[in-house]
Amino acid sequence: MIQFPHMERKKFDDVLEAVNFMAANMVTKDDLENVTNQLTAMNERLTAVESKIAGTNRRLDGEAMERQDHKLLERIAAIEKHLGIGDSINA
Repeated sequence: MIQFPHMERKKFDDVLEAVNFMAANMVTKDDLENVTNQLTAMNERLTAVESKIAGTNRRLDGEAMERQDHKLLERIAAIEKHLGIGDSINA
């Protein structure tokens, strides 16, 4: 073993322990590739879910607008009837 006169044995052992820990727990190229592949797959699934949600939102917005249109027509008819002008306006 190499001796470092300016280091105490305890400090050297601590550094060696830290280096050994890093070497044992180091991420490998294969680990990174695996994580990248998993993230890519998750991204594709999320994109599909976002697309489905957007379609559902468009459908619900369309239905809400249709219901709102019916309510507006009913309200306009009630106002026209109250004012006595319902039949005189041609749309």
